[in-house]
Amino acid sequence: GQLSIYQDNVGQLSIYQDNVGQLSIYQDNVGQLSIYQDNVGQLSIYQDNVGQLSIYQDNVGQLSIYQDNVGQPSTHHGNVGQLSTHYGNVGQLSTHYYHYIGQPFILKDNVGQLSIYQDNVGELSIYQDNVGQLSIYQDNVGQLSIYQNNVGELSIYQDNVGQLSIYQDNVGELSIYQDNVGELSIYQDNVGQLSIYQDNVGQLSIYQNNVGQQSIYQDNVGQLSIYQDNVGQLSIYQDNVGELSIYQDNVGQLSIYQDNVGQLSIYQDNVSQLSIYQDNVGQPSTQYANVGQPSTHHGNVGQLSTHYGNVGQLSTHYYHYIGQPFILKDNVGQLSIYQDNVGELSIYQDNVGQLSIYQDNVGQLSIYQDNVGQLSIYQNNVGQQSIYQDNVGQLSIYQDNVGELSIYQDNVGQLSIYQDNVGQL
Repeated sequence: GQLSIYQDNVGQLSIYQDNVGQLSIYQDNVGQLSIYQDNVGQLSIYQDNVGQLSIYQDNVGQLSIYQDNVGQPSTHHGNVGQLSTHYGNVGQLSTHYYHYIGQPFILKDNVGQLSIYQDNVGELSIYQDNVGQLSIYQDNVGQLSIYQNNVGELSIYQDNVGQLSIYQDNVGELSIYQDNVGELSIYQDNVGQLSIYQDNVGQLSIYQNNVGQQSIYQDNVGQLSIYQDNVGQLSIYQDNVGELSIYQDNVGQLSIYQDNVGQLSIYQDNVSQLSIYQDNVGQPSTQYANVGQPSTHHGNVGQLSTHYGNVGQLSTHYYHYIGQPFILKDNVGQLSIYQDNVGELSIYQDNVGQLSIYQDNVGQLSIYQDNVGQLSIYQNNVGQQSIYQDNVGQLSIYQDNVGELSIYQDNVGQLSIYQDNVGQL
């Protein structure tokens, strides 16, 4: 069984060792190398023609690699759930793990597109199905799942124990969702429209659902709720402990309602017609008690009749047949409310820092209150709203251009929200 080395013609080397499964090396013609080892499942290497390499290992489930034609490898591994790899036509690899023992299944079927799948015990599964698009999925025990399904669009999903889930489904639109223990959820579903939702323990929820229309909702412990539902129409609602509720429902018609403990309720329902209601069991009755103060009565057919009695005081009249108000208060800088044409409302109060509300053209609302740090609301052009409140760290809301909302609250560590450009939060 000793080693034999033979070189027969024109320097072509032949090496043969035949016993106890030792190595045999044979080189037969024009320097083409052949290596064969046949016993006890050792490695066999065969190279037959024009330098095309074939490697075969056949026993005890070891790996077999075969390259049969024009450099295309074909690999087969046969028994007891072991890996079976087949290269079929034009260098296309097909790999299979038998599924009955839970081993991974690897398939690469056409034009070198790799597919890796591992289906049992929650191990990692990697799948790449067409034109090199990578898919990674991990399905059990809440591990991270990454899926990329078409034209390089990345999807990351983590579903259990409240971990972070990131999903990006189409044309690179990012979606982030975190569903448990009240953590933050960010969802962006279509054409880059951002949705942010936080659902537990009364945290802030921001939702933007369609064509850049922003909705902000905060539902617990009497916090502020802001909702904007369609075509940029703003709705603000705060429902608990008698706080202020502001609702704007249709085509920019403003509704403000405050319903508890006799607070002021302001309702504007149709074509800028103003309704003011205060204090009594749902009855529209408002009264100031002393010396020519206004007494407001809601009389017939639901129309408002307000009269100021003496010394240039306010005289308010709702034309009952069309329900459009005319309100005028002309002396000592008191409130003047005028509705001049086609239901365009103007409210102005100029002295002692009281509230000034002005609506000048085509239903564009401006509200300004300048003294003692009270709320200032200004809406200057084409329905762009600005709200500012400057003293004692109260909330400041500013919306400056093309409906881009900025909310700032600066004192005592309160929340600051700023949205600066093109609807970016």
